[in-house]
Amino acid sequence: MKKVTKFLVVLVIMLLTAAVFAACNNDGGSGGTEGPVKLSAPKNLQVCDTYITWDIDAKAKDYVVSINDKEFVLRDEQKMGDKETGRVAHELGLAPETYQIKVKAKGDGKNYTDSDWTDILEFTAGLSYNSISDGYEVSKGDTYNLDRIVIPAVYNGQSVKKIADTAFGSSYSGSKMSSIVIPSSVTSIGNYAFSFCSNLEDITIPNGVEFIGDSAFSSCTSLKSVTLPNGLISILDSTFSYCSSLTDIVIPNSVTSIGSSAFDGCSSLKSVTIPNNVLSIGNYAFRNCNSLTIYSESASTTWSANWNSSSRPVCWGCQLSSDKTYVTSFIQVIGYNHIFNPSKFNITEPYRKGYSFGGWATNADGSGTLYPAASLGAAVETYSSTLYAVWIKI
Repeated sequence: MKKVTKFLVVLVIMLLTAAVFAACNNDGGSGGTEGPVKLSAPKNLQVCDTYITWDIDAKAKDYVVSINDKEFVLRDEQKMGDKETGRVAHELGLAPETYQIKVKAKGDGKNYTDSDWTDILEFTAGLSYNSISDGYEVSKGDTYNLDRIVIPAVYNGQSVKKIADTAFGSSYSGSKMSSIVIPSSVTSIGNYAFSFCSNLEDITIPNGVEFIGDSAFSSCTSLKSVTLPNGLISILDSTFSYCSSLTDIVIPNSVTSIGSSAFDGCSSLKSVTIPNNVLSIGNYAFRNCNSLTIYSESASTTWSANWNSSSRPVCWGCQLSSDKTYVTSFIQVIGYNHIFNPSKFNITEPYRKGYSFGGWATNADGSGTLYPAASLGAAVETYSSTLYAVWIKI
């Protein structure tokens, strides 16, 4: 009996020793026999005044910051964090330029290993921000001479909502940038925001933008391509006037009005497709667009008498795609004027993004007789002929 009791005591001691050893190994998060734990990538990397900030990770020994692929270690950076907000802040002191920044947390090598990098935060230092009711509006600040500008979605913990009036342009001169990235947080672009930015070549406006001001892109003479947002309601007066390099533009189905002189002087503009939802077009909207053919979903209109003051060809009653972005077919009727001014000017090709135009076919599958765009006015084989646009993917 004494031997059994002694054996049980020894067994209990061994079990307790094993439990204590396992607890010691687990202390600090090593995961016991599973080895060190990989830290999570720092969260909520943002721009804040002259700092970058991110959430504190109490387990991180240090942080590694990469600025344009040059790395350096921040020692004991947690000490700079704000305990109330739980944020780390690091002074950048960057000159006006566009930067790509990422951060990772460093482990102690025993209990924790390094995290993955954060997603890249790309932004331009030197921009100017002004607090507004729902966030910030942005303007050029010290970035006048920069070639490429990236606006951050979040600044100082709040969304960047507006590009200010005359932010990068004015009524006579603009910034020297050739491209700009607008974040999805922006909902408004002010009057003259990019006017006279003569080096600006292309721009994509996020779908969240609901307002674009008067003359916002006026005299952007190098602008070749622009993507308008699906939520835009109005294209205001002179918005794209004298964008002499602009070749094509898609009017979103959300647009109900096009202002006076909106595209005046767009001498390279070859094609505009106008959906049924456009109820009003102001005077001289397409004046001096000397290469333009207009493809209208409407068969008739109550638009301003001088909306097409340069008398460019108009193809009325076009069938459009379900998203209203390109022409799918056109009905030409003998003795009925479905094409305005087909003989005075050459009819130019319709436009579809990512495709080239292959001609007008007499059959829906693209077979049969194929007419080039310039011959559309004469492409009538029967009393009422449906002609189908042939699109070739680029």
